[in-house]
Amino acid sequence: MENIALHLLDIIQNSIEAQSSHIAVEIEKDSITRQLRITVTDNGKGMSEQTINNALDPFYTSRTTRKVGMGLPLLKQQAEQTGGFLLITSELNKGTTVSFCFHLAHIDCPPIGDLADIMSTLFVVNPEINFSLCVRNGVFSFSCESKQILGIFKDLPLSQKELRQYIFQFLSENMNWLIHQNVPQ
Repeated sequence: MENIALHLLDIIQNSIEAQSSHIAVEIEKDSITRQLRITVTDNGKGMSEQTINNALDPFYTSRTTRKVGMGLPLLKQQAEQTGGFLLITSELNKGTTVSFCFHLAHIDCPPIGDLADIMSTLFVVNPEINFSLCVRNGVFSFSCESKQILGIFKDLPLSQKELRQYIFQFLSENMNWLIHQNVPQ
């Protein structure tokens, strides 16, 4: 993947395909250790221990549209190359949590990417899912829920360009400075 935001999108897409109605995304940047930790928790179908192991095999996928599943194995490899990690916990019929960490100062760390663009697109494209978003940098935090934001605009069509732009701008202004700011803790 070109950047960390695309890894996040892939994880969330897995949660959507697992029929989740609630997806919580936590993003935390530690300015002292220069780590970016992201956790995605859903209430989808969940996975057995064997399925988790299979999900980390690039030659396994549960999808019928292709024969390989590179998302999680590639995320694991890229995170570990920076000294980070990937951790998956799950319970059948209860949901899954995927946590990963990148050391941002490591030479092999991909760029962060546009997290606000990814999240605003997910909010608008999946209005039936409630996304909880929490972004922290050790000093400040920002949190919101997609259902609350979309509820403000309940009488407007989600396809309206200005609405999509407003949601992107709102998330961008509240997320990006937290992620890109080097605030001592």
